[in-house]
Amino acid sequence: MKCTQDSEGIISFKLSKPLFIAYDGKGTKGMAEKVLGHILWLLKEVQKLVKIMSSELEVLKQRITELEAENVEIVELRKENAELRKENTDFRMKFANLEFEKAELKHRIAETLKMTEEERTRRDAENVKLRVTIKELKSENIKVRDRLTKVEQNQLLNDNSSNNSSLASLQYQR
Repeated sequence: MKCTQDSEGIISFKLSKPLFIAYDGKGTKGMAEKVLGHILWLLKEVQKLVKIMSSELEVLKQRITELEAENVEIVELRKENAELRKENTDFRMKFANLEFEKAELKHRIAETLKMTEEERTRRDAENVKLRVTIKELKSENIKVRDRLTKVEQNQLLNDNSSNNSSLASLQYQR
């Protein structure tokens, strides 16, 4: 027996095999009682099926409600997942840009360090030359001072002898 429910909720039953009732020909009352007994049996079986199907129907309705709630949640999760994927893509692009900037900065730092090292080497060489020049100038300065001292001493001697001769001539003239 198959039991179905249409869209309006009306339940119908269909027997899987045709029902044959055999009459033995002994009177209609007995036959009617026999047919009614079969009908009562069929109605009881149908009632059992209706109860089973009603409980199954309630379980199925509950499951449908659960699945619909899950579907709503799945839709929301898919939206959130799409947003997170977009955000992830944005972060990947930002990360790639930062990596590029990092590489550029490393290159610039390397160039700056190279230029700084070249400048330091040039200044060190210049400082060595300046130190040599300073030593030479100090040596020359000492020589010039020595000569100046000698010239001043000679000048004093000359001045003294000139003064002495002037004095002598003054004294002589007096």
